[in-house]
Amino acid sequence: MKIRSPGEIREDAAREYENDKHGWSVSIGRKSGFYDILMEHGSTLWQIKTDTLYKPTAMGVGVKIENVKIPASHVSPPNFGIRPAYGSMLERYEKDMESSDFPSEEILKAILSSPLVTVPELKDSGTPAAFIGPLKLSPSPLATISEAQRELDAQMETELDRMMRRKYGGMYG
Repeated sequence: MKIRSPGEIREDAAREYENDKHGWSVSIGRKSGFYDILMEHGSTLWQIKTDTLYKPTAMGVGVKIENVKIPASHVSPPNFGIRPAYGSMLERYEKDMESSDFPSEEILKAILSSPLVTVPELKDSGTPAAFIGPLKLSPSPLATISEAQRELDAQMETELDRMMRRKYGGMYG
């Protein structure tokens, strides 16, 4: 499998989401200084390893792995996706966030039970906003994946480290 840019991986996963918006999970974690983003759909995994989650021009590498056998012990978060934020739901969410910095259990259940949509469907709906998620935050999102995946992860880390050293030289590491 070919190591590609994070942009190529995101575009590929987005195309797949447009075809089938159900059964997705996304996990994010940080290991050894780099962030890992792991997107799962069926037996396909997309992994992005990046130096930051906060810059639009982050350095990173990514892979798409097909026909992955996910171990039964691997726990995926609830169905990830785009959910329209309708008037009363959005108002309640904003009110909860103003008063406690956290949405209530009631509003979380309402959001998660909302229908999933694609980006074109969201645009066509005229909805003013959307909820995207949920994300599983984990120190190591790859912990329950196969040994082969861990080896690939090490290759990706080496490649990203090489890219960082080329760009930043002695200032890096």
